[in-house]
Amino acid sequence: MGEYEAIFKRKSVRKYQEEPITVAELEEVYELISRHPKLYNIDMELHLVENGSQFLDLLKGVIGSYGKIIAPHYLIATSEIKEGYLENVGYALEYIVLKMTEMGLGTCYIGGLYDKKNVKR
Repeated sequence: MGEYEAIFKRKSVRKYQEEPITVAELEEVYELISRHPKLYNIDMELHLVENGSQFLDLLKGVIGSYGKIIAPHYLIATSEIKEGYLENVGYALEYIVLKMTEMGLGTCYIGGLYDKKNVKR
């Protein structure tokens, strides 16, 4: 499947298998996030969390209940805050989501409220 087909095939997955993806798939995802595209010259990073169950404990009090998606892995974007940063992050994440769809992996954006004090912690 190519990028064009992935646009039409991609859907939010909210229930995941408990087992992690393979080492080869993890390596491919790391490669994707290391070379993600940007719209603007704004510092941003994508972080892959391999141990999703431990990470869920850290999310308590950070995001609203809408975001309680249980998955073996999470991808987190951090960015410098300046004009265009949200578009920049969205552009990079959508690229990764489409590439992961091409790989046959399920994805879901987590949205909702977050507590800035807990995020800093």
